[in-house]
Amino acid sequence: MNRLGQVLFRRSVKERLAQRLRRLTWTKLRRWGNSRVLKSSYIFLLVVPIVAKLMAPFGGRYVITVSWIDRPLEVDIALPFRWVIFYGMAVCFAAGQFVYGFACPEIVKDYASFAEYRKSHKGFALIAHWLQWLSTRHRNSRILEKLSLRLNVALRLNDVERNRIQTFLTEATAHYNSRTRVDLWREYERLLLQRLDDDATLSDVFSALRANAERIRRGWLWLSAGFFLLGFALLAIILWQNCEFVANAWLGE
Repeated sequence: MNRLGQVLFRRSVKERLAQRLRRLTWTKLRRWGNSRVLKSSYIFLLVVPIVAKLMAPFGGRYVITVSWIDRPLEVDIALPFRWVIFYGMAVCFAAGQFVYGFACPEIVKDYASFAEYRKSHKGFALIAHWLQWLSTRHRNSRILEKLSLRLNVALRLNDVERNRIQTFLTEATAHYNSRTRVDLWREYERLLLQRLDDDATLSDVFSALRANAERIRRGWLWLSAGFFLLGFALLAIILWQNCEFVANAWLGE
């Protein structure tokens, strides 16, 4: 491959990686973050050093003589992988879980859909809390504008209500301070209170808030995903070493 080809290849890889990072959301990471198996990685942080210490004196090949077998039986007590790799995998999974636990928005982490939210019987209060949190915390004006657009559609606002919201939104994006963001949130809360009897509207508001929450805290999202991916890479190494160990034992016999 010539120099131009190498440059084009690297650029292609960078573009694909950037594209995948842009598409990454908290919802896509949710199946790893909420996995019971990966959550158990905290236990291995305590268990692995203890077990490795206990097994250290017994590593190597030992000869066991059994009376009904003509030749001695050799038993290899050593594990086919290194403890440091296993422990590194546990550390990566635990770190990914830790970052996911505190950084993933609650509306994404705890509820996959509005139906799940309904089953929890949390009512209006939690939706109002998320509405306040998302509309008052965003420093990025573009994200706030996207949230406002989604909420306008979900609440099915008329022209008068849209114009009023636009006034608050313009003020909130032009001057970031607690007062302007609170005014915007209170206006949305007032409009939402008028539509509490409409379950379809509540479902659409929930979806709008969840869609907005999926892409916030991007740095923490990428960090959590990176820890998980590194953990799976170490797991793949362990599985490969196990397969290699079994193959060598079988071929040796």
